[in-house]
Amino acid sequence: LRFVLRYTSRSPMHKPHVRQGRAAIDKLTSNASACRIRLADGRDLGYAEFGNPHGRPVLYCHGFPASRLEAGFMDTAAWKNDVRVIAPDRPGYGLSAFKPGRRIADWPDDCVELVDALGIERFSIVGVSGGGPYALACAWKIPSRLVSAGVVCGLGPLDRQKIQEMEGHPQIMLSLARSAPWLLSLFCGSLFAPLVRLYPPILMPLLVNSRVAYDRRTLDRPEVRNTLLATVREALRSGPRGLLQELSLFTGDWGFRPEDIAFRIEHWHGERDPVIPVSHGRSLAARLPDVRSRIIPREGHISLPIRLMNLILLAIVDRQ
Repeated sequence: LRFVLRYTSRSPMHKPHVRQGRAAIDKLTSNASACRIRLADGRDLGYAEFGNPHGRPVLYCHGFPASRLEAGFMDTAAWKNDVRVIAPDRPGYGLSAFKPGRRIADWPDDCVELVDALGIERFSIVGVSGGGPYALACAWKIPSRLVSAGVVCGLGPLDRQKIQEMEGHPQIMLSLARSAPWLLSLFCGSLFAPLVRLYPPILMPLLVNSRVAYDRRTLDRPEVRNTLLATVREALRSGPRGLLQELSLFTGDWGFRPEDIAFRIEHWHGERDPVIPVSHGRSLAARLPDVRSRIIPREGHISLPIRLMNLILLAIVDRQ
């Protein structure tokens, strides 16, 4: 509440760049691909596509809280590398219906239905940030359908100690998900989600507070800033239920262990990541039986997947 009052007291609405930014976000959301399929259990699954529609298929698992719009960052690199990016919304986000009682280990089932509907037999998968566990779930559960798998700045299994190693709002939200979910639900439902839907730029202090120079420079680019704000706004299209459920999933039993994955994982993590500490990245890589891990000097949480997406896609699709 103090953060909201401090930010809104600055009255930024009179600033032209803020008004222009909000207009860009509205345009991005309205122009985004709004594709849907109906799953076997009756739920809708929303998705968007970027890059070459006839290229090599790569399924993109978006971060947290986010939506299919996040994969727009990949569009230029996807065209350059002859890649077709398919980015589904996870349950409760964007265009995808909420699924009560789901687990992270259930996500590969939705992915299989999506690629089957699109006529795709085998594909690559990449998960960024909070999408990392979902890419790992696919590598664990459906390895026969995958050509390659990658995790970028990915979240690993969380216990109380690992949450305490984090900083800022990620630590607060994950701690509340474990110890006071009712308080987290009250905050997200009554304040956070409505404000973000109404006025996405209110998120900017959370994004630009990064102490990592590469993150700040990346966020200085209007197209990056607007896409990030649009993807979070779209994530909350139907309210905060998806966000709240996923916080609980991250801090609970995933339904599988990293040690159980017999598939090769390509792994990247920024040395100066302020959201998911590099110690978490190293710990996750150490638990994967077959991994090629890269700790990238000076890179942060936002800068790494955006600045290096061309190299990441090259590594992913090279095995195709």
